[in-house]
Amino acid sequence: EDARRLVEGGVPLKDIDIGNMHFSDGKKQVTKYTYMDDKDIADLKACADKGANVYVQEVPEDKKQPLEEVI
Repeated sequence: EDARRLVEGGVPLKDIDIGNMHFSDGKKQVTKYTYMDDKDIADLKACADKGANVYVQEVPEDKKQPLEEVI
């Protein structure tokens, strides 16, 4: 949500690295340590639509996984 507000406010974000988002009610698992709900996905897609490179990389040694591949 914060990243979307920044991007929609005109702040150019080149990359958005989702390191890990914990489980809570209503969220589904998209990678081993990352859980998202529909709002998270919509917010991140909106950032990508504005030109941000959105990816999941839980630790630096992991391969970057583009948002489109995990949702």
